[in-house]
Amino acid sequence: MIISLLKRKITPPTDTIRELRLDGYTNRIGTALGVHDDIYLRLLRINDSNNSVIIGSLELLGVNKVWQDSAKSVSRNVILTATHTHSAPLICNELIISWYGPCNENEMKYLKYVNDTLVNALNMTNNYQTLKINEILLQEVDISNVCRNRNTLNGGKVLAHIIKGIDMNNEIPLLLHLPCHSTVLGASNLYITGDLAGYVTARLEETANSIVVPLIGAAGDVSTRFTRQRQDFDELKRLGDEVINSINKAKSITKIALNSLKYHELDINVPTRKKDIEEMISTMEKSQGSTENIIRPFEINAIKKMINVLPSKITVKLGALILGNNIVLIFMPFEPLYDIQELLIEDIGNKYGKYILLIGYSYDYLGYLSNKNLISYESLLTIVHFNDVYSHLVEFIKNIIGK
Repeated sequence: MIISLLKRKITPPTDTIRELRLDGYTNRIGTALGVHDDIYLRLLRINDSNNSVIIGSLELLGVNKVWQDSAKSVSRNVILTATHTHSAPLICNELIISWYGPCNENEMKYLKYVNDTLVNALNMTNNYQTLKINEILLQEVDISNVCRNRNTLNGGKVLAHIIKGIDMNNEIPLLLHLPCHSTVLGASNLYITGDLAGYVTARLEETANSIVVPLIGAAGDVSTRFTRQRQDFDELKRLGDEVINSINKAKSITKIALNSLKYHELDINVPTRKKDIEEMISTMEKSQGSTENIIRPFEINAIKKMINVLPSKITVKLGALILGNNIVLIFMPFEPLYDIQELLIEDIGNKYGKYILLIGYSYDYLGYLSNKNLISYESLLTIVHFNDVYSHLVEFIKNIIGK
């Protein structure tokens, strides 16, 4: 099987940077001051005799559906996903605009700049790094020393993964599956950066002398909240190096022949939780501040703005990419909680002998996906009913794997 890789810079043009707001924190004050490290679009194309699938990873908070639609106009099987860095320009999708207000002229120009870069990269045929891969290795990496459940001190183990291709007996890292928020840096940072996912990916690329495509897993409630000592670039380096050390110690859990490739998508139309979220906010406001340790007033205000633009129903795209019959990559446009990855392993992976890797922040940005009934930041930003999505997802995967 032929795997092709391409990397293109999406750092904004220098003359517009100070006009751009950075995404991720609604309490951030001011526009960008500069660039700490460049941010990138990375593409991985997999070809066999029958199929071609492209994964595109953007070092941004999420995916604007405009980009996904443009990608589809170039190539049918394109999955766009994002690293969820909180230190890159606004992606200007409908939910984000409801929190921050309308995007300005330069922010809209950046939207087009990313779109043009993406389309040009997809149309390129000669500039890709090309590998002939017949086998892949899946490595499991315990990153709990850096990334943990951000809502409890006693969170369980958090596992990242590396997918390597074997080319002429050389093991080459292709995909980084990292279930962790890229939020080492806080709202006070005004410099563009890929944050944790960007740092780790760049280190892997430097060592391998090859492009590595980052995919953010079920990171909805996983971050460095309890492991970071500060929120600055020195701390980012320290924690990033810890992740790299864990990756270097990782052992392979399976080696499979890359002899088949399947990709399927499913669009589902589901009702939103607009009324439920309104009722939760009303309950919190009646509690007279006792829930401020769960969600802060400025976050409540942002969620209220979101509710005002939330339709009664939305379309959700789900995708499944199966590598060699055993590794199943599931893509969704949410920030899924880590428990959902474990549910899929229990309901699909363990029953049918598949390695399930859940990837969020794909195709679009539609908030969180929480399976919890508690009042929390994640549940207030879950705009659809969990069971509506999860039941469709499980049946979708079963149908694809023939169960």
